[in-house]
Amino acid sequence: MPLTTELHGETSMEPGSILVVDDEESIRFTFQNFLEDEGYEVSSANRSSSALTALDDFEPDAVIVARIEAEVAASE
Repeated sequence: MPLTTELHGETSMEPGSILVVDDEESIRFTFQNFLEDEGYEVSSANRSSSALTALDDFEPDAVIVARIEAEVAASE
């Protein structure tokens, strides 16, 4: 749903920004294409660590977390 903003008594509808997080590329791609077609600014991440970075850099209005497998340390 687009964001509603009010400036100087006038209301405007503008798409927001969304971060899509999923470890499967095809899922991220599907969400991203659909949301961009609807006018949203979209960023995506494939793991929780990159999602946290994206939250700081991108500052989305909403986050969709479809699925993330647990991250395993490289030594395991």
